[in-house]
Amino acid sequence: MIRYIKGFRDQQWDEKGPSSILLMAAACPLFEFESKRDDQALLTVVEGIPKALRDGVLSPIDSNVFLTDALSGEDLEAAAEKFETFGQYLKACMGASAEAKVSVCGWMRQMVGDRFPNRPDLIDDKSSNVLPAAIAAIDPEPGEMEILKRSKSG
Repeated sequence: MIRYIKGFRDQQWDEKGPSSILLMAAACPLFEFESKRDDQALLTVVEGIPKALRDGVLSPIDSNVFLTDALSGEDLEAAAEKFETFGQYLKACMGASAEAKVSVCGWMRQMVGDRFPNRPDLIDDKSSNVLPAAIAAIDPEPGEMEILKRSKSG
């Protein structure tokens, strides 16, 4: 879910978008496991993010710090509106017929960029719900191993 959300951020903002930690702190409490329905889990998170942003997102490290304070009121509202649009796209994709699988791939790539595969050929024509088939068609790829530097908390 976080990779899609960060992909969305990277695709929608050239610069000064919501920080990674802000997106993770907003998304994690919203996540609900949906067996074999990553599309539904993503929709639940994306639909909850606008309210979370508007209400303020606390830092997972310091409960006295709102991560949303790093954004101006205007930027915060713009981010909430962009996530609302993302939710509308997701709903349209989830409700699309099998004949619209090329459109679904295009819509998702418009929202999250090339993190969503442009492979409508992998979608089963018998699927009544195109988006889950598209997501399930591609095996997850492990991310790069990040070398963590020593840190000091206190």
